[in-house]
Amino acid sequence: MKIHLSIVLLMLTCYAAMANDGAFFAKGNQLIPIKETDISVRKEILTLKKVRNKFIEVTVYYEFYNPGRDKKLTVGFEAFSPYGDVDGAPKNGKHPYMRDFKVQLNNSILKYNVAHVADSLYNKNGTIKSLDLAKFQGSKSGNEVDFYYVYHFEANFKKGINVVKHTYNYDVSGSIDYNYDFEYVLTAANRWANKQIDDFTLIIDLG
Repeated sequence: MKIHLSIVLLMLTCYAAMANDGAFFAKGNQLIPIKETDISVRKEILTLKKVRNKFIEVTVYYEFYNPGRDKKLTVGFEAFSPYGDVDGAPKNGKHPYMRDFKVQLNNSILKYNVAHVADSLYNKNGTIKSLDLAKFQGSKSGNEVDFYYVYHFEANFKKGINVVKHTYNYDVSGSIDYNYDFEYVLTAANRWANKQIDDFTLIIDLG
């Protein structure tokens, strides 16, 4: 795996005792296949841009390689729920601190749905099983909720290289120990066929 990093840590943090309480809003994550696939991740360019110390703009460029025939695949994005000094209730069914979620595959913008799930067993034979929050007995609001989100969409991968552009914004997390914090999960990429990102580049813009 070839890696190009502008910093060593994949956690964007600035230490300064400014916030009154700790608030974890969200962390970045990989796009993942909901069902096992032979498609691999050839390249990823991850750009994190901090805007006015208020939110992080996440832009991800992927190159996926499909060695076989054209195929349709359900792809998901796991967005973990906020906790701490937050209001964890969904906003219009979506993550309360994530906005402007967009996925483009080979220059076509894809429609997506949002599922609420309580654990990693939400995948039922390649289909995402969403909770019915009206009947859910766990916590659904307040400082910590008992579910998280899976943004998912159908992707038609042609044979060969497929380019995916993925963008979204997250509010910046913080606490009494630091001004801002943003984490990004890379290990989820091992769910693709090659179990890694062959060529990875990280770009950080501190604004």
